[in-house]
Amino acid sequence: MAFPISEVLNTQNDPLVRAIYQSFVDNAPFIRNTLFNNVQGTSVDRNRRATLPGQGFRALNGSVTATNSTTKKFNTPIAHAGALFQTDDFLKKADPSRIADELEQQVRAMTMNVNRVAFKGDKTSNNEFDGLQVLTGADGGANPERTGQTIVNGAGDGLAGLSLAKLDEAIVKTKGSGKKIYMGEDLYIKMQKASRDSSVGGRLNYVPDTFGQMVLSYDGIAIEIAGEDVDGSQILDFGEANTTTSVYVVAHETGPIFDQVGSIDQKEIEDDFSVKISMAWDLSLSIRDLKSVQRLSDIGDLVITA
Repeated sequence: MAFPISEVLNTQNDPLVRAIYQSFVDNAPFIRNTLFNNVQGTSVDRNRRATLPGQGFRALNGSVTATNSTTKKFNTPIAHAGALFQTDDFLKKADPSRIADELEQQVRAMTMNVNRVAFKGDKTSNNEFDGLQVLTGADGGANPERTGQTIVNGAGDGLAGLSLAKLDEAIVKTKGSGKKIYMGEDLYIKMQKASRDSSVGGRLNYVPDTFGQMVLSYDGIAIEIAGEDVDGSQILDFGEANTTTSVYVVAHETGPIFDQVGSIDQKEIEDDFSVKISMAWDLSLSIRDLKSVQRLSDIGDLVITA
């Protein structure tokens, strides 16, 4: 049974592991909103519905042709996120506050890195799992885990700012409940500006989120800022092809899911005169329902239009 990461947090007793989970809850909205599933093995086999069975009407005393639904089977390898901190054993005893601060930075960096991979990850590089950008791409006949659910903003050349008409299209084409919109900070600021322009932002409002904070929403769907990478840059900045960015509309109840082999693990190993503290998380991301995630790509760094 799938569960949110906040539920895992409440079952942890180790202070460091709790801090890691809390960091994801506080700083990684996509991970916070996405369901998790416990699995075993080095990869996960999934089946996604491709077509429904054929149906029809028959003449009196006639028959109908028996057909079955079809599915696409795909396999998602488990990736291995981790962090390792090493220090002299003396410093652990002499300056514990320094160790605590460094561990806090390690937790922050791990959060940012896994959060970036959730959007931008590519299993063909850096031993990552595929993120939403790859998973919403065309399957090319050889990548059944990909959905092909990408809508191009404007002419696809980066010469058009976000079209709210295209955002409407992405929302309508996203099937399922628990919808959220994810974008970069710079585009979010443009949305805030558009909310004050009656000719553009008639459907932009502020609504309370799960924690009671007021967040910008479009057509009643909360807009979340994707977050920062470890170098301080925005994950969904205008750094894609032709100086563009992307927006993701996600139906969390039926769409993406993280498969994890056990929960986040931390170990402390004393070796001669040093102390090593490791943090590890074995997980992958896949999209269950074909149309539960839409990527709106090729959004230029220009004004938003209706």
